[in-house]
Amino acid sequence: MMPHSNPNDPNSEASSGGGTIEISTNDGEDSQPSTMRCPACTHVRPVDACRHCDGKPPRVGPSFAPFDFARGFRYYWRGAFAVINEKEYLGRILAAILLALIVFAGLLWAMIAWVHPMIAAWFERLTSWHVPALLTTLLPAAVTILAAFFLVPTAVTAFLFPVLDPLARIAERGRLGYRAEEHPRGVIADFWDSMDTAARIFGMQLVAALVLIPLAGTIVGAPIAFVVAAFFAGFGWIDYPASRHQLDFSEKFLLARRHWALLVGYGTAFLIGLLIPFFNPCLVAPAGAVGSAELWLRLDKRGTRVAPGSNEV
Repeated sequence: MMPHSNPNDPNSEASSGGGTIEISTNDGEDSQPSTMRCPACTHVRPVDACRHCDGKPPRVGPSFAPFDFARGFRYYWRGAFAVINEKEYLGRILAAILLALIVFAGLLWAMIAWVHPMIAAWFERLTSWHVPALLTTLLPAAVTILAAFFLVPTAVTAFLFPVLDPLARIAERGRLGYRAEEHPRGVIADFWDSMDTAARIFGMQLVAALVLIPLAGTIVGAPIAFVVAAFFAGFGWIDYPASRHQLDFSEKFLLARRHWALLVGYGTAFLIGLLIPFFNPCLVAPAGAVGSAELWLRLDKRGTRVAPGSNEV
């Protein structure tokens, strides 16, 4: 954790997992900490007032990559379970579902009308290389799905921001047990910041897709392309809480690179959700927004503006 402390007090810092905890003490009474800046949520709170911390500093930051992958995968499905079972989301989930139906219908039409014909035309050229006809039939469909994995998550997080961000805020409040600090620039500014981030991620995805999609029909290329697509899918979801905390793109990308396995796990769960009928389009995006709160609380935020006093990367 990285909160405000008295720099002249040698007892005002303690160690926690991946960083430093700065605490303030009760003057003249005892040495027990009264408040601290949490490394997970970054808010300054009494030690025993946070449901997530539960009286002790939480662990943040990356660990063994397979464990992080499994953790990120689990966070997404926890979000899905919460959307279905917790009444806090009932008042807002209908608007999210209706807008998601419209957005996903538009994306499906774009994939069928534009993307798949282009990919199919490219594979038709393989017939002159004496490639089996079965492959030239099945591979275009498989590569189209992989292209959707690259392009759909960014479009979803951008276009559904107005209805998904409130769900993410409710989820964060539920995880912490109190209303998170609001920042003065407001929801509209957060929306435009999120759109800017989505455009930057889309540009990176487009470059990656142009390099990897032609290789997606190979045994080696397909898994690599899927992992990259899953990473960007997870990256898009951490933008919701990161925008609320006014992080710029370089700070967001720092967090994404540092926790790549966590994001690949989260993104993989989201991409699997895209393939489940009814869950997609109704619940796949709300689940991502709700799960992003727990994902955010796991990130080691050193080197960003929400972790003052600790700039090491």
